[in-house]
Amino acid sequence: MARILDERFEAGGLGYDVLSGTEDLGIGSTLTPDANPADAGSPDNWQTECLKADSVGPNFNCFKPHTLNLSGIQYFRDEFVLTAQSLSEGEINYIFRAFTDGGGTTVVQTLVALFGGQLTLRTQVNDDGTLTNIDTNIAINTLYRWECKYDITNNKREIRVNDVVQGSADVDLTLTHPIDIETMNLGAGIGADTGDITIYHDNFAIDDIQWVGAEAMSVTGDLPPLNQISQAVQQIVTY
Repeated sequence: MARILDERFEAGGLGYDVLSGTEDLGIGSTLTPDANPADAGSPDNWQTECLKADSVGPNFNCFKPHTLNLSGIQYFRDEFVLTAQSLSEGEINYIFRAFTDGGGTTVVQTLVALFGGQLTLRTQVNDDGTLTNIDTNIAINTLYRWECKYDITNNKREIRVNDVVQGSADVDLTLTHPIDIETMNLGAGIGADTGDITIYHDNFAIDDIQWVGAEAMSVTGDLPPLNQISQAVQQIVTY
């Protein structure tokens, strides 16, 4: 089947290609599905629009849900840039969540937090009813590509950030009762959040065969003059 979902927020200025649920917005929080990637530092592989979630109290909700109905092996990818945060020690803000219908059981989720004075991306994976924590140190105004393999066929999970395995590869899961992923939320303020953040998402994807990896770099601006391209090619051939 291969690619199941590919959301790049480029749908004719409306901001959503695939995600189809009703936005959940709390008082004081905003969700902008056609934000300018320049405000996130213009990542090379982002196109003209992205999702901005500005999650602030007292109601942090600012996310977009989507129905999935997944089972078996799933590979997730989320590219994000955190541009602002006012987290106090121990405060958290959930930015992605995949769960069973009705929100009864979390399968995989990510959150931004301040632990021990360190800004942290925490991935939580369901292992037979217990959420296992995988922590990654992160920084403001930096592009991260988070990827997760959740395999209920072979009872395995693996987390990668910018192609680096977090923890160990192909960690065994103890899934006495394997659970399917039926719904997901993307944005910020997804759960029991206690701290303000501003985050940009793009190139969110799900595949059921292989790791999604990096998105191809987008080309913007003017190309070099043709004679410069010809000279460069000639130099390569000569070399």
